[in-house]
Parts: sequence; structure tokens; C-alpha cells
Amino acid sequence: MLLSFSNVRLSYAGASVLDIPSFALPDGFYEVRGPNGSGKTTLLKAIAGLLPVTGAPRVSTGPGAITLSGLDSVRDRVAYRRGCGFAEAKPLYPEFLTGAELYAFYVKTKGGEGPYAPALRSALGLDAFIGRKTGAYSSGMLKKLSLVLAWIGNPLLVLLDEPLVTLDAAAVAVVEDWLRSSPVSLIVTSHQPWALNPAPIYLREKQLYV
Repeated sequence: MLLSFSNVRLSYAGASVLDIPSFALPDGFYEVRGPNGSGKTTLLKAIAGLLPVTGAPRVSTGPGAITLSGLDSVRDRVAYRRGCGFAEAKPLYPEFLTGAELYAFYVKTKGGEGPYAPALRSALGLDAFIGRKTGAYSSGMLKKLSLVLAWIGNPLLVLLDEPLVTLDAAAVAVVEDWLRSSPVSLIVTSHQPWALNPAPIYLREKQLYV
């Protein structure tokens, strides 16, 4: 099983956002669907290991955790984070760093460049501006950089929040082709019309359904 939830709860600003007693997904390409404010972005960040989840204590893995191909988000935190790539809808980076410096940092933290990022980097034309400081990037440049960074290493799962936002038509075509033939599993959110048909996952009333 690719991804499993057991007794996962998450609150934001004092309000309960996720309450998932049990849920599991096999490998595949999925799109999380739900109304604005339902917690789609929060869900992706929780899966990526960027937000702490809580729950009743469990003997094997402690309070509320998510597992990725057997890796526990709490017990196996480093390996789990290396197994997840994540790109935000509207990425922000320290403006004094260049794209090349961020790329090198991700390579170090992910344990290597891996086989996927160089190909996407080339397809999106990142080398034309990667040496500039990100403070000089357009929103489209930032988006391209974030997408490439999500594929550094050897991810088991890549999470993309609104992957087409701010991209021009040529870049949209590149990203759609890339996702269509993705070598790893994907979970995305998108309000943009696109030429893809991922399997839906529904987020309703704090829980997940297929």
C-alpha cells in the first residue's frame, strides 16, 4: 500500500481540519477534490510531513501518523520526508538565494539529485534563470523551480498543490505531459482546467473518501 492513515487528526488556529480514523491508497495518480476551505492544502502538507498530526497513542508508532510504503511519518521522519516531494501552490523562497543554491540544498537534504529532476529541469528550461536570485523571479519562474525541486531525490510520492497556477501555455503542456507519464505516484489539487484525468479523492467533513 502506498499511503495509509490511522487515527490522524489535525487542527489549525484552534479549529479541527482533518479527522481521518483510517484510510489507505495504492500507487496511482490522484486528485483531491473538495470545496474551498475544506483542507486540501492542509492535507497535502500533512502528508508531506510539514504539519504535525495527533491522535490517541498507538504502541507501534506513537500518536497519529501517516505511513508511506511502510515508512512512518513520526518514527521514520527523515526517510519519510525523503520519500515525499512537495510543491506549494504559490511558492516563496528567501529572496537572497539563487535557484541553483536552493537546488543544491534540496539535493543534499534528499540524499542526491536522483533521476527525475534533471529531466524536468531541462524540459522547463530552468537553466536559463536558475543562477539568478529568486527575488528577481517572476511567479512563473518560481513555480517552475518549485516543481523541479519536488522531484529531486527518489520520491515515492509527489504532492502538487495547484501545479498549473501562474504557468504559461508552453509550460502547462510540459507539466501535463510530465504528469501523464509520471514514474512515481502523485496526489494533486487543481482548480485549473487541464487535459488529465486523475482518480478523485474527496475531502468532505474532515475525512477522505474515494
